[in-house]
Amino acid sequence: MIYEFYTNDDISTETAGRKSTLISKSNNLPISKRFMVMTIREAYELFKTTFPGTNISRTKFYNNRPKHVELSSKLPHNMCVCQYHANFSFLLEAMFGIFRMFPSNFRKFLRKVCCDETNEVCMRNECNKCIKDITDAFVPLIYINQLEELTEWKHWRIVDKRIIISYTKGPITDLINELESQLPSFKQHTYVKLHTYVKRTQQKYFQDRKISIKQDEAVLQVDFAENYRLLNQNEIQSAHFSYSQVTIFTCVAWLHNCTRSFAITSDQLSQNKYDVYCFLQLIVKKLKEQNAISKLFLFSDGCASQFKNKFILSIIPFFKENLDLTNFEWNFFATAHGKGAVDGIGAVIKRKIWQMVKARNIVLNNAHDFFKLAKNNINGISILYVSSTYIKNSTAFLSERWANVKSIPGIKSNHYFSFLNENELEIALTADSAKHKIYL
Repeated sequence: MIYEFYTNDDISTETAGRKSTLISKSNNLPISKRFMVMTIREAYELFKTTFPGTNISRTKFYNNRPKHVELSSKLPHNMCVCQYHANFSFLLEAMFGIFRMFPSNFRKFLRKVCCDETNEVCMRNECNKCIKDITDAFVPLIYINQLEELTEWKHWRIVDKRIIISYTKGPITDLINELESQLPSFKQHTYVKLHTYVKRTQQKYFQDRKISIKQDEAVLQVDFAENYRLLNQNEIQSAHFSYSQVTIFTCVAWLHNCTRSFAITSDQLSQNKYDVYCFLQLIVKKLKEQNAISKLFLFSDGCASQFKNKFILSIIPFFKENLDLTNFEWNFFATAHGKGAVDGIGAVIKRKIWQMVKARNIVLNNAHDFFKLAKNNINGISILYVSSTYIKNSTAFLSERWANVKSIPGIKSNHYFSFLNENELEIALTADSAKHKIYL
């Protein structure tokens, strides 16, 4: 129970860097490090709330932290932090610095201001009972006369097309007003996208699907790993700045009786809709060779250039027919919250390859060399190769099919998509929200 809690994506996040892996003592295989996204004290409080009937002391909880789960204090430089959470956390940090009884993080804060964090009405800001007046709810009376004193807080903003951290100075009342103005957008930001609600609901649906897989079902999470740079251990200076790259498309498939990991390597660097179609089709075909799969539940981030666009979603009916599936639904995680086991696959492969390149002075000139080395030396991951020529030849028919594809209303704000037939699409804010039919 404690192990599963620590490795839950709400408690810790898996890293994608090639240096962030350990060797498991149980099976001598590499395992990706995870970093806690909260302090261990906060995790213990959440553990007690989640499992109220469990009598586990704080010491036992601390001592049973898995070795590959690092404390939040060791979290490395993170380039994938969600801007909505970051800016809101900056405001809470500033308030906590002034009022020590103020909730120190957004989880505690939301529990205080929301009647029910799992209630869509509350998270849509449509509940009259939820707290909206921060001063009245949190500021002690003895501080009321001090609200005009100056303070400072940080926030991410765009300056000259660059995103930077800036500082704002102003009276405490301005800080409170900013917090009150961001509270609705934190729960419900652009295009009525309930960021926190969507994050939690989609993650919960993802976890529930994985633990209740039926014999004819498969749950897939897919993503593109960061491209691997084909560097050599000893190279001249000019070669360092004219390197080739390898695309790595990763997938974890949870089946009724096992879990399989895939990595497709390619010299095609575009990472566009044609690549996604080709890679997905290959993986599903591989799965169906040994498993009688008829229902597919796909999860990914919402990158518009790769996954969340009208072109990819429009081929779901074609996938269903071509791959003999009775159900195929695509679920998207909330913005900047799509990390998971797939990130570990890319990290393991890149780390292993780079170790061999350094130790054996192996020269990799192209993506196919990378593929052969990985396939022959990495266990536990099905490593495949798809050339750019194969992609071009296999997807030529899609250009004509996509020429007149219709726009999908609500594609930006919704996170659940499932075609009932070729022209009838079912969409929803989340997998647990009310479904709406769209005729295309």
